[in-house]
Amino acid sequence: MLRKRAVKVHPGQQRRARVQTKSKRFVQKVMGLCAVARPCGDFDGRIGMYRCAREKVAQRRSKFHERGDVCDEDCDVEAHMFHELVTEKLIPDIYTKMADFDIVFVQMDGARPHVKCMDALNAAGKERKRIDGKQAPMIKFVLQPANSPDTNLNDLCFFRSLSKFVQEHEREIEHSAANKDEFWNLMVEQYHEYHDRERLQRCWVVKTAVTKCILDANGTNNYKPPHGIKHEEPISFDLSLDLDDANDRVARTLDYEGLHASLPSSLPR
Repeated sequence: MLRKRAVKVHPGQQRRARVQTKSKRFVQKVMGLCAVARPCGDFDGRIGMYRCAREKVAQRRSKFHERGDVCDEDCDVEAHMFHELVTEKLIPDIYTKMADFDIVFVQMDGARPHVKCMDALNAAGKERKRIDGKQAPMIKFVLQPANSPDTNLNDLCFFRSLSKFVQEHEREIEHSAANKDEFWNLMVEQYHEYHDRERLQRCWVVKTAVTKCILDANGTNNYKPPHGIKHEEPISFDLSLDLDDANDRVARTLDYEGLHASLPSSLPR
């Protein structure tokens, strides 16, 4: 026998509607690639969000689309799919939005699809093109230290900030396969509308403070997260990188429990 659960609501508070889903074990979801950078000059730090999906032509007519319509079909992110997303969407956006930089570091975690196509991505990033009379920046892909998500801005605070704004409107969308496009459009809207230059700058201040705590702990995970962060200056040190045509001060190499990794940064021209 089914029973209705009592929900306590405070005066002036509205009861939140339940999210409709067919199964709580298999909740509909979408996956995407998100890229942000430190705001600098006229650049606001937003590069783009790209859905991990392929275009598919509908073979049959249904209540969701007509026959012959082109729709997005979500797919697993394997090495070929990730390489296609980066080379066809991320790299062109970096060339367009970060044209005033000499070199751009793209930091990724150690997921298997990322590791498999590292050499191919670095080869594609070394091609310096001229766009609208300007030389495009060199793009170098680096892996973050293992088991250290706090060194990644997205994992540290950006995804939490994005989730906060998305959850305010998430319950307005019914969880079904037909509404995946609507949910993804909501994600992209919150990404561009609410995460302006000021919010992204605060995220980078948090990341800088956490990085300094990691350095104080000699690169180990035994550090205390900072609280009450107001302002932190970016970390900059002298070093030389094994690049073909540049030996500038562009990053800092850290030793995380015997693993050498580069924290990305970019210097404008």
